[in-house]
Amino acid sequence: MWRGRGNRAFAILLVVAVLLGAAIGGLVASPLVLLAIAGLIGVLLLVQTPALGLVALPLLAIFVPFAVKASADVEINIAVIVIPAIVVVWVLHAMRERRFEIVRSEVNLPALAFLGSAVLSWILGNVYWDVFVPRPHNIILVQFGQFALYAFSFLAMWVAASLLVEQRWLQWMTYSYILFGGIAALLFVPAFLNEIAEAMVAPGAAYSPYWVWLTAMAASQLLFNRRIGPWGKGGLIVILATLLYLTLIKTGLGWVSGFLPMTVVITTLLVMRYPRRAIPLFAAMTVVILANRTALLQSLGLDREIQDSGGGRLGHWTIVWEFARRHPVFGLGLAAYRHYTWSRPDLVAYYLYRGVGVSTHNNYYDIFAFMGVVGLGTFVWFIVAYARMAWRVVQRIRQRWDFDAAYTSGVFAGFLGMLVSGMLGDWFLPFVYNIGFVGFRASVFGWIFMGGLMAVATRLVRETGAGEIQPSS
Repeated sequence: MWRGRGNRAFAILLVVAVLLGAAIGGLVASPLVLLAIAGLIGVLLLVQTPALGLVALPLLAIFVPFAVKASADVEINIAVIVIPAIVVVWVLHAMRERRFEIVRSEVNLPALAFLGSAVLSWILGNVYWDVFVPRPHNIILVQFGQFALYAFSFLAMWVAASLLVEQRWLQWMTYSYILFGGIAALLFVPAFLNEIAEAMVAPGAAYSPYWVWLTAMAASQLLFNRRIGPWGKGGLIVILATLLYLTLIKTGLGWVSGFLPMTVVITTLLVMRYPRRAIPLFAAMTVVILANRTALLQSLGLDREIQDSGGGRLGHWTIVWEFARRHPVFGLGLAAYRHYTWSRPDLVAYYLYRGVGVSTHNNYYDIFAFMGVVGLGTFVWFIVAYARMAWRVVQRIRQRWDFDAAYTSGVFAGFLGMLVSGMLGDWFLPFVYNIGFVGFRASVFGWIFMGGLMAVATRLVRETGAGEIQPSS
């Protein structure tokens, strides 16, 4: 943070910007001008306090439809712009203070290994690109976009881990997400507001990760934070009831990417809150899954035809396997399998006729096809490392019954729900040709919340003076 003269200079600059913006806004009543003024003020605030960017992101990502056309098929939305902007400001602050450090964590090495293997597969995939497969003129740009989706996700985690160590910022960011996410959900309840809701909620903001993380954050605060007053608890109950209504009744159980990850999140939190009732809860979850097994099997691809996906997913997986097995170690390269499949019209004619491109609709299969066994192995390494670290933090503070205890429990449950959602679509690490940049509006929050748990771990280490968080006995 700037101090002394720097703070006074910033305050003067901000006041001048607001007054100038008001004057211009009064003379030129244009949405673009107002947006530019708001953007300028936002940049000034971000430069002064980078954590404010994470606090404001739920509002921006969910309700601001602003996007820049990068190509015929790709739009760079506000979430994709804000995350690297926060990272740049974070780095500049560190350089100014001559102290730059990433939060120490056991998840850093596997995360870096994953990004490194992505770069390696990107290079190798182009080196051994099949000469009989037409190479698009913009393939490097597309692959850069795919790598950006990966890199921005992990950068969001790291920057949150550093900027949210102070509890008040973590609280503000979490409550901001619950508030604006809850408002978005409530807008979809009355039928007469549906058109307004669709216009107000930005495309991609309500994808599967939204349901996972809003459920996790709201339910965990309700179950584990005894410091929330009656009004706060009432608001959380309304939000959770709304999510359940929209998922189970209004939308229906046919959208498994909605109800299954949410079921995992809620069941995990209930088991953590009431461990002695774990068996009945798992039994209830089993009954729910069995009762909806047809929809679940269809979503996983164990069917002949899925209208929404352009055909059974087993068909998609089989086609991708025809090419991915040629380079099982390092994969075909980032986003490459889409073009490989197009080179075999005998395999994809049906999908092309339907106007649907072949996608695995599965985060893990995508990683394998892009980056081979090495890439998938580094990601599994990351998953295991993060789960171990998160569980140690949860065990260490779960009996505090405060915000931190609720937050870390919610992140652990949300992390499991997020991993389950990855079996049903490329939800948490979007495929540039499928969920794409538009899905980053929803997926980025999972990574921010994961970074927030790392921030809690850092704070605990500073409080205890220990080198590593150990579960309480």
